Amino acid sequence: MSDLCNHDLLERCVEGTCTPEETARMDAHVVECRTCADERTWLRRERALFRDHAASDHAARGTDDLWAGIEAELAPAPVRAPVRRRASRGWGGGLVAAAAAVLLLVKVTPSMHPGHIQVKPATPTVAGAMMPAKAERDDPAFVHDWTFPTLPNVRLEVVGVAGTITVHGEPGLAVRVHATSEALPDGWRVDAKQVGNRIVVTSECTKQQCDESPEVDLAVQLPMGDAMPVRIRSVSASVEARDVAGPLSVDTVSGDVGIERSAVRLVHTVSGDVDLDLGATTALDLATTSGELKWAGMCSVGCALVAHTVSGDVTLAPGKTSDYRATTKSVSGAISGARHHGSRGSIVVTTVSGDVSFEAEDSTAEGSTAEDER
Repeated sequence: MSDLCNHDLLERCVEGTCTPEETARMDAHVVECRTCADERTWLRRERALFRDHAASDHAARGTDDLWAGIEAELAPAPVRAPVRRRASRGWGGGLVAAAAAVLLLVKVTPSMHPGHIQVKPATPTVAGAMMPAKAERDDPAFVHDWTFPTLPNVRLEVVGVAGTITVHGEPGLAVRVHATSEALPDGWRVDAKQVGNRIVVTSECTKQQCDESPEVDLAVQLPMGDAMPVRIRSVSASVEARDVAGPLSVDTVSGDVGIERSAVRLVHTVSGDVDLDLGATTALDLATTSGELKWAGMCSVGCALVAHTVSGDVTLAPGKTSDYRATTKSVSGAISGARHHGSRGSIVVTTVSGDVSFEAEDSTAEGSTAEDER
């Protein structure tokens, strides 16, 4: 490792968005740095994984008709979506760019068969390790456990898993991963590995072409209070997280997302609903096409909450000691309850036809009506 090790730059180079100079610098660096060379291999493998999902699912079902309506709405103002969206943007182009960014995600990872496996709450074993919820099925065909030590600067990534993903902070010193599946079709593999400073959990096709992704119940236990970054990328998995201290990012298409008491930074969905109960909130980027967005927490100094939807409704419940300025922008959706409660934080909501509702605990507090644009 050296001062040239830069995960964000490495990821951009793999995505093809680096400048020629940056690419050349990174190519020279990975020759000398085994950690970054391994990480680049995993990133390339991750992209190949999603291409395989896209090819197999499109052949099986086809998704052109599903998104034709969304593309038609966005067609009058085609936008090249940036790799990373910024919180500040103009009204007209910004909303279309947000929707286009979600659409681009769908084009890379078209919808798989959605399905949620209902599970019972996790229970501790005698040794104190969290065992996952028992699935409502008999004799799962695949059961596996992995345990990883926590190292400085380690991050967790979950890629391509369909089914149910739970990530909880629990007392302990190790990262524990438990996966079960009713059946793994021929060619599919569920695996977890530590490569350099990354713990990567994948569900992937090991053949040239596979059937649809198997549903997997995945339970991950993180050491309570460890500020480990967590990134989850899936198509149809439902995601539940609780007491995750490190920055948490979730990208999914049709799966629902429910998070409590965690340091969430980003949640993007297409049709999945999002329900967040977070406490103090700093930088938070929420985006969906048709799913509902719900957030409850504190927004004060350092808070920058940005939510974008096309048709999904947005419900925000700032805590009574929040101190923020709210800006809501909508084409045809109804806006209610949006009020300024100071200026130390910022809440910005943009939508095409979704309704926006502020349900602050101190609904009787004095304050000016938030800035609305239609």
